[in-house]
Order: sequence, then C-alpha cells, then structure tokens
Amino acid sequence: MPGSEPVVPLAAVAVGTPSAARGRSAPTWDERELRALRRRLHSVRTVPELFALAVQEAASSCGFDRAAVLCVERGLLSVDPAVLRLVDATARDLMGPATDRQIRLGPESAEAELIRAAEADRAVRQSKGSDLRRLLLLDEFVVMPILPESRVVALLVVDRAEGEVGEDERATIALFTHVLTSALEHIVLRTRLSDLSRELQHLTASANALMHEATGAPITALSTPGRVALFVDVGHGDASRSATDFLTDREREIAILMSAGRSNPEIGQELFMSTDTVKDHVGRLVRKLGASNRVEAVARFVAMYRDVA
Repeated sequence: MPGSEPVVPLAAVAVGTPSAARGRSAPTWDERELRALRRRLHSVRTVPELFALAVQEAASSCGFDRAAVLCVERGLLSVDPAVLRLVDATARDLMGPATDRQIRLGPESAEAELIRAAEADRAVRQSKGSDLRRLLLLDEFVVMPILPESRVVALLVVDRAEGEVGEDERATIALFTHVLTSALEHIVLRTRLSDLSRELQHLTASANALMHEATGAPITALSTPGRVALFVDVGHGDASRSATDFLTDREREIAILMSAGRSNPEIGQELFMSTDTVKDHVGRLVRKLGASNRVEAVARFVAMYRDVA
C-alpha cells in the first residue's frame, strides 16, 4: 500500500550512496560566489549553451569528475545534440549511452520516482534502484531534477570515481540546480518575450496595411449598374519588409521542414519538441501567413522564401 512505503529525503534516493555516507567536504559558496555563478549561468542566450555551461560548472564547482544534463520528455531521457557539440570529451563520454537513442525509465526506478515526487512537490518514496547507474556506468553520483515550473524538463547528473557523497555535497548540488533552474527560466522568459514582440510586430504591420487600404485606396465604380468595387488598390504596408521577418527562428525551421513534407511527429522528433508544441507553432504559422490551412501556409512560405532568398 502507498501509505506503508517508507519516506526518505529527496536527495538520498537521487544518489548511488547511502544517505548516511560521509564524503569529501563540499565546496562552500559565499554570497559573492553565488552571485558570480548566477551571472555566469545567466550570461548565455540559449538553452543548449546553458546546459553545456552547467555541465562544466557542476563538475568543477561541486567537486565531481564529470557531469551531464539529460532532457526529460514523457518518461524518456535523451541528449540534446546541440549540447553534446558544446561539451568536452569527458561529458560526451558520460552522455554517450543516451546520445543515439532515448532512455526509457523503469516506472519503479529511482529517477522515475524522483521526477514524480518533484512534480508533485512531495518527498521521494523508496524505489528499486537507479536506472542511470547501470546505463551510464555511474560510480558515486547525484541526480537532481531541473524543474522550471511544474514539470521536470531535465536531470542534472554529477559523478566521480571515488569518495562517497555526503549530505553537504547533496545540498551543494541542490543549490547549484536551483541557480541553474533560475537561469533556465530567465532564458525561456526572454525567448517568450522575443516571440511576443515578433507577434506584435506582425499584428502592427497587418493593422497598418488594413488602415492604409481603408483610408488610402481609391474607389472605382464598375460599369455594371448597382455594383461598386471598393478598395481596389490594396495597401501592402512597408514593402521593404518580408513577411518572413515576422517569423521566429523556430517557426522558420518548422516551416522549412513542413515544406519538405515532414509530418508534425517527424518535425517534433527532429527538433526535440513534443507533437503538441509543433501543432502550436504550425497554428501560429498559418495565422501569420494569412493562410486558411497547412497546405496554403506552406505554399505562401515557399513563395516568400523564394522572394527573399
């Protein structure tokens, strides 16, 4: 019964050593050093750059030999190829088993329980053991969830060959993960604001074009009695700007893949996004391009892309 399961501290389940083990002394950070760590993590512009920097910082700052960040999506762990290209050989070796395939966590593994507990904001219950210890050949390690809102998006893994992990070291890793999560939220917010800015630019340009059409286009009366054609000369706003200027980089990527005939699941797999997220992007693409469906949106994008290429 669930009520009879022993409850243990979150960090104790997330490591490969007993919770009572005494390891090496963890690095101590004063307020100045924490601010410096925060500045370094907040200085990058993209999520892959952040995760690559976190891999480097976690190993060097927290007293471990190597570190990795594994993305989490519906119970599957994977490595972002963009992160892999930015890390050193030691980190690539650690992430190697997850590079070419997705790792499915056992439902009773320590990592699966860690994710469930973090998302439910509760203590971790006993599990049958760590899947990552076996898959990544870990020795003395800690796993911490990266939880920017209410869903775990990645796991931070740190490992070393010897020296049992003590409680103070777990606390250090937990603090590091907290700062890392804050930096991730900062990047996501900045990206969302940038996307919103582009949306507003698109809406403003569309509104300006409509106003120009309504106020500046000539009125021409047709020869057919009783029929008058209004606003024949449709305004086009600022002709120096292409409609593709109002697409985000991600939307351009998706539009290019759509033009190549890729389905939403195929696009999601290539760009490491869920199918639902791809659908949201496609919906915005259709609206931005003034199309009535996916096929028309592709046709308009190809025509515009050809014009500006």
